[in-house]
Amino acid sequence: MENKNYIFTIVIALMALVIGALAFMVFSKNSKPESTNYPPITEGSTVPPIQGGGQNNNPREPRGEITGDKVNLRSDHSITSKVISSMRLGQSVTILDKYRPSGNSNEGKLRRQTKFYDQNWYFKQNLKADLAVNVIDSYYDGYYHISFKHKDGYTEDGYVERGSLDFIDGDLWYFVRLDSGKEGWILGEFIREQ
Repeated sequence: MENKNYIFTIVIALMALVIGALAFMVFSKNSKPESTNYPPITEGSTVPPIQGGGQNNNPREPRGEITGDKVNLRSDHSITSKVISSMRLGQSVTILDKYRPSGNSNEGKLRRQTKFYDQNWYFKQNLKADLAVNVIDSYYDGYYHISFKHKDGYTEDGYVERGSLDFIDGDLWYFVRLDSGKEGWILGEFIREQ
């Protein structure tokens, strides 16, 4: 009799585990932010300007205001994607979509002006705050091996101190349209929804 109670308890526990796992999968799937997964935008691609002199006259389309100066509009929701345009502080944009990627833990930006050392560990230059970088590796002595793109397009790699870097894995990105008609992605910390 005791053996039957033991088997019955195991069966009930397994059923509860299966039901819990199914519930987790359903709720996890429904809680992920939806994205329309816009394809990457090529340089110079635009949509027709919004009717009414380039201004957004549709009150149902959410608007946002750029909170930084020289904020990059990118072709994809990654700091390593192509820069389409640069936006100015206070510029108004139409918000078309939001996306919170995961798996981009090798991307970051410098939190302050930072000393940059070349491959031979010689000081080369100071890098500006908010520069987008790709993290190649981490070193035990407190440095990250990074790469970044210069304005003229070439990529350089070297080393920065660990404390100078903020990772952006899982940060919110916004897909926006400028009043000029250009569309692209911006990092969420540089936009305030209106």
